[in-house]
Amino acid sequence: MAYSPTTWTNEVPNTTPVKYKITDDSLGVLGNSAKIEVVTTVTPGTPVNATNLNHMETGIQNAQVAADAAQADATTGIANAATAQATANAAIPKSTVTTSQDLIVASGNAAVTRLPKGTIGGSVLHMNTAGALAWEKGIGAIVTCYNTITNGGSAWLNNFASLYANILTVNTGTYKIIIPSGLGASLPYMVIATGNIANAASGNFEVRAVSSPGPSAGIAMAFCNFFNSSVQNWSLSSVMLLSPGDEVHIEAAQNGGASKLVNATLSVFLIR
Repeated sequence: MAYSPTTWTNEVPNTTPVKYKITDDSLGVLGNSAKIEVVTTVTPGTPVNATNLNHMETGIQNAQVAADAAQADATTGIANAATAQATANAAIPKSTVTTSQDLIVASGNAAVTRLPKGTIGGSVLHMNTAGALAWEKGIGAIVTCYNTITNGGSAWLNNFASLYANILTVNTGTYKIIIPSGLGASLPYMVIATGNIANAASGNFEVRAVSSPGPSAGIAMAFCNFFNSSVQNWSLSSVMLLSPGDEVHIEAAQNGGASKLVNATLSVFLIR
């Protein structure tokens, strides 16, 4: 509640100097019965009494309570400001990254830096020889291939066009992706094959990716799917343990019906 001050006024005599009347007692000697009276007319001032003094005391007390509350609020505000400042100091500025898909990595104790996004098409995040995160091309290859499969026959999809290759060998125009020397034995590779069979009006097809030293050496690993005449698109995937010298191919086999054109995309990537 707001404090309402008392307006104090002085006692004001109407004339000066102020005159007094002293009345002697009946014995003619000043004694207990003598009176001193103001003769001059005086305009009364604000009385000094308990009500007015207590009003001042209450105002002082209320002011002290308000001051204490304000001090407590100020102390809390200082603490909150310090917490907010610490949070702000620890925050990572948005300006650290500049390009879509950038990463933020630690560059030391309580320090960060920007790691630019990798190259589109096969980049993988790894720990380099300096012990730092870095992007590099994924060890793998992506190719497109196709072939026309005759009635009741099978063949490799041997018309290759390379879309991407890093370390793995792509024999463009033939039928294989080769695991080169220098890579470890029996490492896991993700092999994905997708494609379609043009105008699959009749007949069944078996599509498989295999790893072997060549088409005549047999199938080391395979994944397959059988299609009826109503299915044209297919997608296959498998993890293969491959070693240097192994090859990955796609073979299509038609089990009946007219010759069909089989199109495919083959992807082989080392899993790390």
